[in-house]
Amino acid sequence: MNHSYFVAGTDTEIGKTLVTAALVHKLNLLNPGSTCAYKPVVAGTYRNHAGMLCNEDLETYALVQDPTIPQSTICPYV
Repeated sequence: MNHSYFVAGTDTEIGKTLVTAALVHKLNLLNPGSTCAYKPVVAGTYRNHAGMLCNEDLETYALVQDPTIPQSTICPYV
């Protein structure tokens, strides 16, 4: 059975990414590779040394889930 969780908050910097990352991490400990975060849209991007468009929230999610999941799957609109 598939389950979905929706983490919401009404302001910035209140912990949505932290809670989501913790949830994804715990679920992947219980069943490796079973869970990934999804963030429909991000704001606040920067370019890394290789010129790639990056976002801190997406980097956080990459730490707690399968690193082979493409960024475009996690967030289609960067």
